Amino acid sequence: MRLMTRSLLAAALALLASSAAWAEVKVTYVKPDDYTDMPFSPVDRERTLKEFSSYFATLDKKLPAGQTLKIEVLDIDLAGRLYQR
Repeated sequence: MRLMTRSLLAAALALLASSAAWAEVKVTYVKPDDYTDMPFSPVDRERTLKEFSSYFATLDKKLPAGQTLKIEVLDIDLAGRLYQR
């Protein structure tokens, strides 16, 4: 049991030490209430921003280790039209 605890501790420390080498993506939304194509509903707005953030987060796999990609979203203008009923 003691050996297992030491192994887990060593693995956790190694993981923490290597995390500094991971790539990172930071996303900032500037005035999202003013975006061209943003839903009116607060729930839909939050969902839309989460979807964009989730996509941007996948870009870390394309970056070299230790790099940080900073994305500043100034507007969201989707293709096509949003028809209101």
